[in-house]
Amino acid sequence: MNSTKLTYQSKSAAIFEQLLSNEAKCYTKKEQRVVDFYLNDPEHIDLSANAIAEAIEAHPSTLVRFAQKLGFKGHPELKRYLQKKNQNLEDASERHQHTQSQIEGDVLQATISQEIEHLKLMTSTLTQAQLDEACQLILNATKVFINGQDNVEGFSEHFSRRLMRSGFDANTVSLDHSKFAERLAQSSEGDVLILLFNNTLSNQTLCLITIARHLKLKIIAISDLSATKLPENIHLLRIYRGEHKGTKSVSPSLVVTNALIRNLTALAKEQTMQGLQKFEAIRASVDSLCR
Repeated sequence: MNSTKLTYQSKSAAIFEQLLSNEAKCYTKKEQRVVDFYLNDPEHIDLSANAIAEAIEAHPSTLVRFAQKLGFKGHPELKRYLQKKNQNLEDASERHQHTQSQIEGDVLQATISQEIEHLKLMTSTLTQAQLDEACQLILNATKVFINGQDNVEGFSEHFSRRLMRSGFDANTVSLDHSKFAERLAQSSEGDVLILLFNNTLSNQTLCLITIARHLKLKIIAISDLSATKLPENIHLLRIYRGEHKGTKSVSPSLVVTNALIRNLTALAKEQTMQGLQKFEAIRASVDSLCR
């Protein structure tokens, strides 16, 4: 068995395990046969419910119940979900192989050089005026909501905490979060939703944009997606994270969020300094009480 198939099996098994854990149930014997059939070959995810049922000697309704048990409307929805997950796996594998072929010798130096190149290219896609405009939207807002996806998901939490330290009412939001509706219920017209994502408009991103517009929120996007591919009336801070096939850089996203924090300090020094002083005072009190 080759390494590609082993990778597919391990990744797919993890996907099914996560879907099942969300439902807090266990598979029946027939359902386990469905899972095993999927894991046996990547091409099986493209088959219809009837074809899979025939292959495992089960009734097609087994596939329908199986999909519904995992939270899908039916087998077609599960099929599309698995196809997308598998495509993401293939894309990641291709990027990794491409990167390995491009880096020879000193990996550290090659990586640093690559990151520097990406940051230099970003100066042609982002201006100080665009940064100022984004900061003004944040300053005019009562609340700021941040969503991060893919390899920049972790930055949303980091960015949110830095905004809070500077005195802004900021919080992360995600469609997967149990308190998503509660958090956005506290929003008002003119508040800001900041989206950090890569070069594709996922269904989740489009859904968040739709919700934000319904709530009359201002939207800031930090992405390497071109403005022509974005819906209208979104303030884009465009970054450059590398060629399509290569491993995507994470430095530009971090640099832009850091630049936003520093620019907010420059534009509203008194407000941000008061926030930082309050934060430091509270942290000092907590430290002294917990000793």
